[in-house]
Amino acid sequence: MLSFLTLARTYVYEYVPNVLHSTYLGVMEDVPTAFWRSHGEDNLDGVNYTLTGPLASWVVKSSTYTSRKQTLCCFTKGWAGFVAANSVKIGDTLTFTKVGALEFRVTKV
Repeated sequence: MLSFLTLARTYVYEYVPNVLHSTYLGVMEDVPTAFWRSHGEDNLDGVNYTLTGPLASWVVKSSTYTSRKQTLCCFTKGWAGFVAANSVKIGDTLTFTKVGALEFRVTKV
């Protein structure tokens, strides 16, 4: 079972011993680098995932962005809808657990 934790604006991941900081909550959600590297960047670009939250399920798109200095993988299209439908607020701690090939169970901790 693969999982990672996220706090709105501050992240703690199973694979990373230090705390990472997000730029914003709402439009997109960063996927931890160690997580997407272990699955392969190509397996996450343009893929639709179902996030099953405490209140609602939502389909979100994952996208990768590559610059000369870094690559980011994020949940993009649909993330803001998931946040609203599940009443996610800044300071909430979320656990993402991969339960299927294209599905995460998201729980508030």
